[in-house]
Amino acid sequence: FVDAERRLLSCGSKDDDEGVCAAALGHGEGVDEVAVPTPIPALQGVRISTVAASMHISLAVSEAGRLYSWGEGSLGHGANDEEEEELFTPTPIAALSAVRVH
Repeated sequence: FVDAERRLLSCGSKDDDEGVCAAALGHGEGVDEVAVPTPIPALQGVRISTVAASMHISLAVSEAGRLYSWGEGSLGHGANDEEEEELFTPTPIAALSAVRVH
């Protein structure tokens, strides 16, 4: 969810039976459930213009044009050059650091 102040909020829970990845919530390692829409701490002060989310991966574009990614790494979230199993907090995609995303 993006609120009126352009903050990104998320909620949900990990579900191993359904394959839902807790990392896609963006609230950090060890957070498997967020009961109500809650601002994502790693994006404090970042105004979000667009968001896309699934059970496995989440993406957000800031008003400044930075693309952030987090979630299941085996699906190629692309946040950096290292292969991560899971990325628990929104991270700018390094390969696009010189590009303004719209």
